[in-house]
Amino acid sequence: MLERHVNNHFSQETSSNGGSGARKSLEATPNKLFRRNGKKLRYRRQPFSARMFDYFDVGIMEKLQHSLMKMTEARTLGSVSEDKGNTITLFSKLIARRTGQDGSKQVLLRWFPPNVINDEWVKESEVESTRKVPLTSLRKSPESVENCDRILFRRENLTRSNRRKTTTQR
Repeated sequence: MLERHVNNHFSQETSSNGGSGARKSLEATPNKLFRRNGKKLRYRRQPFSARMFDYFDVGIMEKLQHSLMKMTEARTLGSVSEDKGNTITLFSKLIARRTGQDGSKQVLLRWFPPNVINDEWVKESEVESTRKVPLTSLRKSPESVENCDRILFRRENLTRSNRRKTTTQR
């Protein structure tokens, strides 16, 4: 190894006799990094970029998509593909029956999720199991908007304590 290093110096001296001694020929050191004009190579400082501090990585975007899907499923009660986003789907449950004085039969329907729209009496022939209600019609009653908000935007318990498990010695 030392012999090759020393021989390399001798070959540079013989080839550089014709020119100035300060400059080395590029052909003599093909495998080595060289400095141009005697300047040191320094790492170029990168300008400040907001992309370096991007907080929306793949995991965050996946969590956002998951929570959006959960909200949509809660709003549409599972029928995500057929709803465009401006209605809420309600399901009815039969609570009571009555017969009017004219002989017509009526049923009392309760709509779920509860307290979004009021219970109603309808003719037995007009019973429907689902109803799509536009979200814009819910603005009329503040209670229904509040109940809808509670149903659609349930917050997970964010104040979880990460305590260490204590082991009991026996």
